[in-house]
Amino acid sequence: MTNIPITHLTLYKHGVGYFQRQAEVSGEQVELIFRVEEMNDVLKSLTAIDYRGGGTSQGGGQVLSINYATPQSREERLAGSSVHLGDTRSLQDLLISLRGRPVRLLLDQAETVEGRLVGIDEMPQRQPLDTTLVSILVGGGERVETLSLGRLRGVEILDQTAAGDLRFFLDTALTQEDYRRVVVHLSPGDHDLAVGYVAPAPTWRVSYRLVADEQETHRGEVLLLGWGIVDNRLEEDLEGISLSLVAGMPISFRYDLYRS
Repeated sequence: MTNIPITHLTLYKHGVGYFQRQAEVSGEQVELIFRVEEMNDVLKSLTAIDYRGGGTSQGGGQVLSINYATPQSREERLAGSSVHLGDTRSLQDLLISLRGRPVRLLLDQAETVEGRLVGIDEMPQRQPLDTTLVSILVGGGERVETLSLGRLRGVEILDQTAAGDLRFFLDTALTQEDYRRVVVHLSPGDHDLAVGYVAPAPTWRVSYRLVADEQETHRGEVLLLGWGIVDNRLEEDLEGISLSLVAGMPISFRYDLYRS
């Protein structure tokens, strides 16, 4: 989630909202999270200002750049990784991906075997796990040992590239496909950062109430109330903000700025 709260929100009748966030922050970057379908509107309208900078490059903070990830599918991001794991046989897939890499296999009875992984010989499906064999090159590359997969209790990856690919695969599998991250890079120090952008928002609706105060003479005052009903589809509570509801229809153009 973003760490800059919303301070002002303007909702238009045709389903677009202007969001303004502002807070005092420290550090060199701030992350903003947006839905995929919001990215085009955000990129064409995003404004970031550091008011502590005073509009000059001296004596205050600066907004240096704004970065965002390219719109790639999970499969495209994993195309260059050497580790690919399935949903139902992750251990076997890991051993296949580590073929040729130096590993240390942790076996039952506190035994270990270290060497370069040759591969696995899988038996037909529905066979016991013990029937699958793991081959490893040991003894300075002069001997190949085989052991039952059922004896395996752990795998220690001794190759840093393979270990990094495994972490990258897990991090990529963890990311939510429905959201994208935008990073605002700042100069070192403290900042009074304000970020404004336009994004799709649920249309606000109007509900009316008529309150009559009847007197003994059957004559009294009538109060007409107009209620603006707003749906909060954000992943955060809207507390202490200023809210404007606009019935006008501002012109909006659609540009595909997100995809390169």
